[in-house]
Amino acid sequence: MRLRFEPIDLGRDGDRCVAFREDAYTLSYGDADRFHGSDGLGAVRYLEKMRQRCERYPGSCVHAWEGDRIVGQIELTRLTDAWDTGHVAFYYLVPEVRGRGYGPQLDAYALRYFTQVGCSAVQLGVARSNTRAIRFYQLHGWVEEGSFDGYGNVERMVHALPAH
Repeated sequence: MRLRFEPIDLGRDGDRCVAFREDAYTLSYGDADRFHGSDGLGAVRYLEKMRQRCERYPGSCVHAWEGDRIVGQIELTRLTDAWDTGHVAFYYLVPEVRGRGYGPQLDAYALRYFTQVGCSAVQLGVARSNTRAIRFYQLHGWVEEGSFDGYGNVERMVHALPAH
């Protein structure tokens, strides 16, 4: 089944976005403490950042729909110090649809988005313990580039884009 991508409606689905992020942190780091922060306001900061991203980069934050239900989420941005490089801030699929071939559709959406806005490369960070994700990225043209900005347990991966 082809997924449908629609801009995130934070008013309607903000709680779902937070739940997806919590799940991803738990999968990658064992719990969501890093997401929530020592002050417990991580969800508030996250939703504000999402609101700003949605406004600044239309089409960069989308939910993936399978029929009438949300089954995934993508968050994209650009690097401020390398404007021609895109950054995948978040790929997510709900547990019950993982392994059903939807990952390549998320990846294709992101690569198409960054190509359309003129980027020459894309990067992302993935927990080194998430070997399944690393294998997926390698199979889809991503290359490991070492630790991600001071996070020793997070691998930086890069994908070149076609010349525009």
